[in-house]
Amino acid sequence: MAYREFDSMQISRRSLLRGGAMLGAGAAFAGVPGAGLFAQGADLR
Repeated sequence: MAYREFDSMQISRRSLLRGGAMLGAGAAFAGVPGAGLFAQGADLR
């Protein structure tokens, strides 16, 4: 969000959609089994 949105304490519809998309993607990724292995990197032996 831009600073002006914090200044006026109004959140635009665009920032709400962006925040919701980020939360949804995070929740979906957290629900995938083995996602932690992908997040740690490819240096697994």
